[in-house]
Amino acid sequence: MRSLHIAATGMLAQQTNVEVTSNNLANM
Repeated sequence: MRSLHIAATGMLAQQTNVEVTSNNLANM
């Protein structure tokens, strides 16, 4: 159960990271 939570948290963090990166590229 714990590994599932870690995986979900990692996916959320990765999604946020992708959004921030694409947002930065759009603002350049």
